[in-house]
Amino acid sequence: MRQRNQKRIAALMTTLVLLAGFFLLKDRVAQHFQPPVPYLISLDKNDINRIEITAADQTTRLEKSGKQWSVTDKGNVYPADPQRVKEIINALLNIRKDGLVSINKNHQSEFGFGKQAVRLKTKTAQVSLTVGDNAGMDQNYIRRNQDNQIYLATGLTGVFSPGDYRDLNLHLFADETKVKQIQLIQNGQSLELKKNHDQWFVNGKAAQREKVDYFINDLKTLKASDMLTQSAAPSLGEPAGLTIIVTTDQEIRLQAYYQDQDHYWVTTNRQNYVYSVPAAYIAGLQKKEADFTQ
Repeated sequence: MRQRNQKRIAALMTTLVLLAGFFLLKDRVAQHFQPPVPYLISLDKNDINRIEITAADQTTRLEKSGKQWSVTDKGNVYPADPQRVKEIINALLNIRKDGLVSINKNHQSEFGFGKQAVRLKTKTAQVSLTVGDNAGMDQNYIRRNQDNQIYLATGLTGVFSPGDYRDLNLHLFADETKVKQIQLIQNGQSLELKKNHDQWFVNGKAAQREKVDYFINDLKTLKASDMLTQSAAPSLGEPAGLTIIVTTDQEIRLQAYYQDQDHYWVTTNRQNYVYSVPAAYIAGLQKKEADFTQ
C-alpha cells in the first residue's frame, strides 16, 4: 500500500512540474510559432540610406552618410531634419498588408495613382510606393512597385507635407545643463547671466531660476523659417545690435542682422549657414535685467 501511495505521489508531482513548465513556457512557445506581422516593406530601417519623395512633379532626395541625413535644395546641400526623417521611415515601415483594398489591376485608375511616390533604397535593395488619393482619416491608397495589390496606409501625410525637409533648428547647444554663462550684447549694452553651482545671477544679482530656464530653452529650441549656405546668402550688412554668447564647454556665438521687418538673418559659429529667423523669435531673446529678477 505504501509503495502504491509513493507512486501516486511521484506521478502527481511530475504532473505538477509539467503543468508549471507549460504555463511558464506557453507564451514563449506561442510567440515562436506566431506568424510574422504582415508589413508591406521588409527593409531594416538602419540599412536605408536614400529616400526619394515625389510630389507635385518634383522629387526630393534624402541621403544618409554615416549617421547624418542630408537633402539637396536648389542645388545646395543642407542637413535634413533627423526627427522628420525618422518619422517618415517609421510611417513607411509600419504599413501593413492587412489593409488590402483591391487586387484588380483594371481598377487602379480609380485610386488616383500618379501624383505622389516614395522610393526607399539600401545598398542592395529598393522599394517603390505609389501613393494615391486620400481615403479619409489620414489614410491613402498605396501600391508597392508595380504590384496589382492596393492597400490602405495610415500616417503618410507627414511624408509629403510640409515639403521642406531641411533641419531649420539652429542647434546652439544640446544639453542645457552644461550652460554656465550667457552674455547678451544689445546695442552696446551688456547683460551677463552666470551660474554658480545651482544658482543663477544676472549682473551679479540673484536671478529667478525658472525665468533663466525659460530663456535657455528658447535658445536651445530656436528655429529658423529658412536657411541658406553662406555662398548663396546675400550680403548681411551691419549687425542688428544683438549678439548672444553662450558658454558651455565651448563658446557659442550668435549674431543677428536686419533682414526685413519680419525676419532677421542669424549666423552662429556652430554652423556654416545663414538662417532667416522670425523677428518675433529674436524679440523674445532681447532681455533686460528685470526680466530675470522680477
